[in-house]
Amino acid sequence: MHKLEILERIDSLIIKGKLPQAIELLIEHCKSNESTNLNEVKLLSSQFHTIERKENIGLGEFNNEINRIAKAVLSILTEERDAVKIEYDNDLDIGKQIKILEEKIDRITELMIKREGLKDLKIEKEYFWPNLEDTSRNYLYSAELNFYHEDILYDYSSVVIQYSKAIENEFINKILIPYKTYLELLKKSSPEIIIEDRLRPIKVGEISLNKLISEIQVALTKSDKTKESLSNFIDINFSIVNSASLAKELNGISNIRNRAAHIGVITKQEASDFREKILLILRNFLNRPYKIR
Repeated sequence: MHKLEILERIDSLIIKGKLPQAIELLIEHCKSNESTNLNEVKLLSSQFHTIERKENIGLGEFNNEINRIAKAVLSILTEERDAVKIEYDNDLDIGKQIKILEEKIDRITELMIKREGLKDLKIEKEYFWPNLEDTSRNYLYSAELNFYHEDILYDYSSVVIQYSKAIENEFINKILIPYKTYLELLKKSSPEIIIEDRLRPIKVGEISLNKLISEIQVALTKSDKTKESLSNFIDINFSIVNSASLAKELNGISNIRNRAAHIGVITKQEASDFREKILLILRNFLNRPYKIR
């Protein structure tokens, strides 16, 4: 059940006069969401049960106390509902924020390359460097330049975005596009084959990095030798050094990329760890000179 639905149910219980049930459900909600209102709700629950057990209390006083507790619960309910709506709105906006930030980084990358010229960087000596797409090299070049030459940066979010854009561009151009082309050719040559792969109907410009990585991870850890499987396609076209290791390294890329775009403030150490993760993936993934076209 969605958080807003739970809060609406609590509201409905209060309206129906089922205050104790509403309080218990609100306690569970606050626990599961680590809300700062948890202790206050627990206190209200304790007060409610104390009033229930209290002897020699007049009906008027009893109703006043119950109304006081109900109002307090409603106030907390409003705070929780507002917090959930903000969280929900942020989730909807994250894709838009990432796109805006990526567009800015694209422009910065172009300007930096023009300004700096072709400086020698350590990453250019990596074995996979000649096998990269041109756009990927631009992203990595800019990321390395920022990472090593901008010590005054307080926030390394742009660096993380640049590294993640490089890996995303590689996966799209070396896996997604060739695989989709392969499936279309396979369908024409072998119409009897039923192609149910989840990547086939997805347009290149619409797939998220998280979805792409998830599908690649499944393919790396699943032994599927059928002609139409992504697992089989990767196995035929790539010499992955260690599939299990590569799948493990792919964990968390989308999370930190989204944090960089949405929340910001990535430390240099976090950027360094992320850089190492990206380089390990490229070393594992692009371990031989080739280009699929």
